[in-house]
Amino acid sequence: MHIAKYTKVQAGALLAHYENAEFRSHSSSVNPERTHLNINYTIDSNNKKGHDRLKDLLNRDDVYCSPRKDVKVLFDTVITAPSNLPKEREIEFFNNAARFISERFPQAQIISINLHYDENSFYDKDGINKGAVRPHAHIAMCPTVWDNNKKRWKVSAKETITKENLLSLHQDFKAYIDKAMNLDLEILNGSTSEANKSILELKTDTLNKTIEKQEQDVKKLQQLKSKLQNDIQYELVR
Repeated sequence: MHIAKYTKVQAGALLAHYENAEFRSHSSSVNPERTHLNINYTIDSNNKKGHDRLKDLLNRDDVYCSPRKDVKVLFDTVITAPSNLPKEREIEFFNNAARFISERFPQAQIISINLHYDENSFYDKDGINKGAVRPHAHIAMCPTVWDNNKKRWKVSAKETITKENLLSLHQDFKAYIDKAMNLDLEILNGSTSEANKSILELKTDTLNKTIEKQEQDVKKLQQLKSKLQNDIQYELVR
């Protein structure tokens, strides 16, 4: 199990990676022929994507989110299928995992839950195939908490993901899953497996490249805006 927090800009790229087949096809870790096996648990009647659901939530009148760019508006919990989990019980495992996380963070809003079966290999820095990546779920949530003083929700990763909450997270998760499924599963403890850790690093690298391109595009638009404003000003004083 791995939990990471993301800003609004980062969240957009991540949610696209979770849900968008075309976006995923550009990743070297993804086998497009297996993408149809992935499961999106959060498709609603309007067929809204995770990015739209997050945007709608942050735009609600009863939800406050600081305008600071470094505010973490999304946290993603990655849960990997244990090596001794019977394949025929994988869906049951992930259903219980999603239930555990939603109960662990009861005030946080679920944005996206996606089960990935198509990330079937990864490569090290020398281009050597290091093996298979086990099926894993991304449970993406907005870290909302209720502000009793102002009678509204607010986005606060600090108040949602506390050290106290994380301290026994793996231990509690194993106890919850083992009891629910009547199994003794090899739950990853403390860190993800080498393969899935590598995939997370690859996703972070892809995300950083996407953000860098978006920042460059914004800079170009700002330069164009400045030029147009100067041209308009010049025409006015002629």
